[in-house]
Amino acid sequence: AASDVYKRQMFQFSEHDPEEAEEQKLLAELATAMTELDYNLEKENYAQCERLKNKIYVIENKLNKFK
Repeated sequence: AASDVYKRQMFQFSEHDPEEAEEQKLLAELATAMTELDYNLEKENYAQCERLKNKIYVIENKLNKFK
């Protein structure tokens, strides 16, 4: 379903531009991590928030190479 569409789109990106595919993958990971961070903040799960903040930092540093 939706994941199949995503996989096809990622395949199309990777066929034409592997860097664009990598950037799109990182952006999706960043969005997921930020959503998880928001959820865990609401639940006051601060230990998980700290891990997610670190994960977000790493992803953002990887994304900086595409600027």
